[in-house]
Amino acid sequence: MNKLIKGAVTGAAGIALLLGGAGTFAAWNTDASIAKDTTISDGHLSVDVDKTVKPEWDDVTYGGTTSIDPSQFVFVPGDHLRLKEDVTISAQGSNLTAQLSATTPGATDAAGFQVTAAFDTSGTAGQIVSLGDGTYSFKTQGAAAVTLTVPVTVDITLPANAAATAMDEKYDLNNVTINLEQQLPDSKS
Repeated sequence: MNKLIKGAVTGAAGIALLLGGAGTFAAWNTDASIAKDTTISDGHLSVDVDKTVKPEWDDVTYGGTTSIDPSQFVFVPGDHLRLKEDVTISAQGSNLTAQLSATTPGATDAAGFQVTAAFDTSGTAGQIVSLGDGTYSFKTQGAAAVTLTVPVTVDITLPANAAATAMDEKYDLNNVTINLEQQLPDSKS
């Protein structure tokens, strides 16, 4: 092979190597941080029932209040029991709004138990407001963490017109749940 051909092949190989590695050349660059010495954080939202405190059960059938043990009580048509228990809301968020409610499904059997729930918001300094339909609006006031104890009353009745075929039925109170769900802000572009 003559020198001219060797030189052309060597030159072509060198150009190919340079072109193939073109992306590896460093260009000058720099960066800077914005909001120096600033950290942001997110909050939290939870609702809990203290399992160490025994709930208070009362028979309110005849307008009075008689404490009872629900495991020893057997319903007949017209009976009305009331459960009182506290729920604890823990929340933190500068713009946190949530909806508080209780899920009280109808009887899962033929008995026809009626179950309703209500929250006592008098001790919440206006942070929980009834919306009038069994739901409540909860709002934080600023970025500070909030812990609120809210009494809840659950009324359970077996209507006086309960069907005779409903005898010996059961209602599982595990179906009654307390819900606290964040409400997203309206989109404002």
